[in-house]
Amino acid sequence: MTADKLKVNARFKLDTDGKPTFETAGGKRHYHIELFTEPDATPVKAVTYVLDPSYYDWKREVEDASDNFREDITSYGDYNITVQARGPAGIIVAKSPLSELLKKSHSTAENPYIAQALKDIDEN
Repeated sequence: MTADKLKVNARFKLDTDGKPTFETAGGKRHYHIELFTEPDATPVKAVTYVLDPSYYDWKREVEDASDNFREDITSYGDYNITVQARGPAGIIVAKSPLSELLKKSHSTAENPYIAQALKDIDEN
């Protein structure tokens, strides 16, 4: 299987005003983000998200296809996310910086709060 059959996405969780939600720790905003996949006509049984090793639980397996293998994380900065999707035909592997995944879902023109959140992720 090839990575072009697996679409990996990330988006900020937003409050009712459309602002990204976050927690502040260590002087940085740790944004609430959801990761999810959209396999194109490829049956997938489970997805493993491989996050930055600084996370306590840096390898997360999700078997719930009903919600596009959604996984909630928090992040204050950018790093590469590797996604391993397992199906009957083998394993699909996709890798992308978190900032690029977020930019696929959000635009800096969306609102100034999204623009700031994208900047914060890019710069850390």
